[in-house]
Amino acid sequence: MGSNFFRGTSLDQDPRFKDKQSALLRKTHFPPAFDTKVDMRKVEMGVMKPWITKKVIELLGFEDDVLIEYIYSLLEDPENPVVDGKNMQILLTGFLESKTAAFMNHLWNLLLSAQSNPLRVPTELLEEKKREMREREQQEALRMKQEERMDEVRKSERENRRVMRAIEEVVVDEEALEDRPETQAMVLVPVEEEATVTTTATDALPLAVNQESELKEKLLRKKIEASRRSSEK
Repeated sequence: MGSNFFRGTSLDQDPRFKDKQSALLRKTHFPPAFDTKVDMRKVEMGVMKPWITKKVIELLGFEDDVLIEYIYSLLEDPENPVVDGKNMQILLTGFLESKTAAFMNHLWNLLLSAQSNPLRVPTELLEEKKREMREREQQEALRMKQEERMDEVRKSERENRRVMRAIEEVVVDEEALEDRPETQAMVLVPVEEEATVTTTATDALPLAVNQESELKEKLLRKKIEASRRSSEK
């Protein structure tokens, strides 16, 4: 819908409307900022339009396309690029009623800021955009940090599972070792021969047990080391 959508429907040419508008201008109290007109050629409307749409929805509770387009047309009239805030407020009063003054005051301060900015953008909206960008960057950094922590947790869990599997394998090997005849010969002494065991055989028993423990410990270390090398690959 173009900026000339409302041409032909305006009452600007009606003397009665002009008289009524003049009376309203005399009776209405306007903020000092309205004494300065805005040259819309110095304002980037592409930035202002989203703000206008959002603000109208906030004030009315719904999206009024007719009103939004009307506001655009008042600001984008190629024949009248210099806009008077006082006249604009009077024209919008029938739509926004008691909310008109608050809307126009905020809008006009933004337009004046944009007019004085080489970028043609209000400082308030620039700062708001910068704040949004910083928040997005912080959220992204937080998300990446959380993912890194989760990766560390998953890596630790995988390592723990490998170690547990290695220990289980050692236990199985240990049970198999205990079942071997030579191991049984080291730790078992027949009852009938117990009375005839010499001092030398008795002294050799702890040594055999120690050798068995060392063998189990070496086997466990080998299993864990093999598991770690596998995880590093």
